[in-house]
Amino acid sequence: MNLLSSSKGSEAYGDDLVLTEPCPVPRDQQPVVELDQLKNSFLFDWPLLPLPDFSLRLLAPFSAFFLTLGLPISLLTFSMESEAVQCLSSATAGSMFVVIILVLRMFVGYSHVGNRLLSATVEYEESGWYDGQIWVKTPQMLMRDRLLGSYTVKPTIVRLKSTLLGLSGVLASSMVLLAASPPSHLYSETYLASVGGDSPGAPGLSSSSSSSLGSYSEDTARLYEPDVDMD
Repeated sequence: MNLLSSSKGSEAYGDDLVLTEPCPVPRDQQPVVELDQLKNSFLFDWPLLPLPDFSLRLLAPFSAFFLTLGLPISLLTFSMESEAVQCLSSATAGSMFVVIILVLRMFVGYSHVGNRLLSATVEYEESGWYDGQIWVKTPQMLMRDRLLGSYTVKPTIVRLKSTLLGLSGVLASSMVLLAASPPSHLYSETYLASVGGDSPGAPGLSSSSSSSLGSYSEDTARLYEPDVDMD
């Protein structure tokens, strides 16, 4: 049930639900108008779509980030030929994080408007932040706003919560899979090549320099203890 559906257009919608009773709150700060503006704005209209369309809208930013940033950055660390699981898992985790941020933004927006609809008072500003006021809703306005909050906003918030849980599960699974699938060597071959190292035990160090680690040298010792006689 969507109480905001109207065939008269947004202006008639405002006349029907906003101007029927005297109200000192500016029109653009009334919760019912804020909800109408929110559901007609970009990104925030996605949760109101049918579930298949909503899923496709979320798939679009995921795919875009995965192909343009997530996968290229992952390929700098892992080799697709020998470390495909690690490469895809890291790219998926990074791209999924971006989608979670978008859904979280939708959730915060609808939660804010929903709280203002369900509240018995309205906080508003007459001309600026320095003259904030509180107005108590009339019984008729309170009933109208709580109907909108219960039948329009709450179902949307429930959908967004379920979406956040699902996306968080995918993100956690990708990170667990990445942690459970270490490279075949201590360091990946792609990473060693990128830092110029050729020893799997010490990236960035050549075999000659790594073999000298741990050996004793009197010349090196004199650098730290010049007054000690080595004879």
